[in-house]
Amino acid sequence: MLLDVLRDRARRDLEHAAAPAVVVGSGLSCGEVERIFGGHHELTSVVVRDADTREVGLVARKDFELLMGGRFGLGRSSNHRRSIAEVADWGVEVLPPGSDITRAAAAALSRDAERRFDDLLLEARTGALLLLPAPAVLEALAAGYVERATHDQLTGLANRELLFTRLSAALRLVDARSGDAVAVTYVDLDGFKPVNDRYGHDAGDAVIRQVAAVLRSTMRPGDVVARVGGDEFAVLTVLPGAGTAATAMAASTARRLSTAVCGILGGGDVPVSASIGVGVALVGRAESPVDADALFRLADAAMYTAKRRGDGQVEVVRYTAERVRDVTAALREGQLLLHYQPVVTLPAGVVVGHEALVRWQHPRDGLIGPAAFLDAAEREGAMPLLDAWVLDRVCADLAAADAAGVEVVGRVNVNISRQSLRADVVDDIVTAALERHGIVGSRIALEVSEAA
Repeated sequence: MLLDVLRDRARRDLEHAAAPAVVVGSGLSCGEVERIFGGHHELTSVVVRDADTREVGLVARKDFELLMGGRFGLGRSSNHRRSIAEVADWGVEVLPPGSDITRAAAAALSRDAERRFDDLLLEARTGALLLLPAPAVLEALAAGYVERATHDQLTGLANRELLFTRLSAALRLVDARSGDAVAVTYVDLDGFKPVNDRYGHDAGDAVIRQVAAVLRSTMRPGDVVARVGGDEFAVLTVLPGAGTAATAMAASTARRLSTAVCGILGGGDVPVSASIGVGVALVGRAESPVDADALFRLADAAMYTAKRRGDGQVEVVRYTAERVRDVTAALREGQLLLHYQPVVTLPAGVVVGHEALVRWQHPRDGLIGPAAFLDAAEREGAMPLLDAWVLDRVCADLAAADAAGVEVVGRVNVNISRQSLRADVVDDIVTAALERHGIVGSRIALEVSEAA
C-alpha cells in the first residue's frame, strides 16, 4: 500500500510513493476530460498544463464530478464544451525533486481547508509530474511522529512508555484465562562502560544496536523488545497456557538471551555479557490483578540480584499476590530470616566481615530472595519496619554468638533503605537495637544503596 511505502522508503524520497500524473492541455474541453476520467477509474486528479506559460493546474475528480453532475443533472449539458482551463485550480505548488514527507505535509497544510486533501504535485528528477494523495502523506507524517514518541531512536526498539502500554494491555487480556503467564525479562549489559571509555561513544552505540538486533532475532515475533535505559533492555513475553511451566520456560529464554549477548564483542578485546532478571506472573492464578509496575520492578530487582553474583548471570522470580500485599504479615508471622554472606579479601580469601541478607521462608513457595518482595515492601511503606527488624535480628545474633563463645570476624554490613532515611528514623532504630542486645555500635556497618 502507498502508506506503507511512505512510512518506509519515502522518508528519503517521495518519488517511490508517487504515481505518474495524467497531464492534459489547457485547450481540452470538460467533455474530453470526462472521458479521460471515465477511462481511468483509479485517477483522483488530472493535471492541466498551459501550452504558453507552462503553468500547471489541478482538477480534482471529486470536484469535477460535482461540476458535471450539477443541479438536476444538468451540469454535463451546460459544461460539456467548456474549457478545462476555466475549472482547473491554478497556482498549485509543485514540490521539487527529492522532497520528503515533512515538506509535502507542510504544502498540504498551507492550502485552504477545502483544498487541503487534494492531491499534491511532485516533480520527478526526470522532469515528469507525479501525484501524491495528501491524506496518505499526512497520515504517514502522523505515524512517523507516533513512532518517534514510542520507539527508541538509536535501535528502533519500543521505548519504556510503549513497553508499559503493551504490558498493561497483556495483563488485562490474559487476566481471565487460567494458566496464562506474562514474563518481563530485564537485561543489563555487563562491561559496557569500558567500551565507551576505550573506544568512544560511536563504538558504544554500535554495541547497543548489535544487542538490539540479537534480542529482536532471539525472541518470538509477538514479543515486545524495548530499550529502557542507556544499556538496559526489557522483553515482554506472553505465555498462553504455560501454567507452572512458565517459570522454567522464561528461565530457558533468559539463558538463551544471555548466550546470544555473550557472543558480542564491544570493539577490540572488550567482552560484553548481560545480567538478566525475569519476573514471571501466572496471571490466571493470581487472587488479584497483576500490577504492571510491580512486575517490571520485580524483574529489575531480579536483574540486580543476578548482577551481584557476577557477570552473565540469570535470576528468575515468580510474582505472587502475597508478595505484593503481605510483606508486613510475613514479618508479623516470623517468616523472614537472615543469611550471612562473608566478605573476603582477594586473592588471599581471608574473611574480614559479613553482610546480612534478608530472605522470606514462604509457606507455599519456599525460600524467596529479596528481589521478590523488597519492592513490594517499599510500595507498602514497610521498609523502616523491615530495616528495624533486620538491625534487631543482627544484634540479637551477635549477642547469641558472644554468649556461645563464637567469634564473629569484622563488622556486619546492614542495608538501610531510602524510606528509613527520609523518615529520619535511622538513629532511633539503630540505637534501640544496640541497646536492647548490648552490642557495641562499631560492630555494625550501615550501607546505603545507590538509589538512596
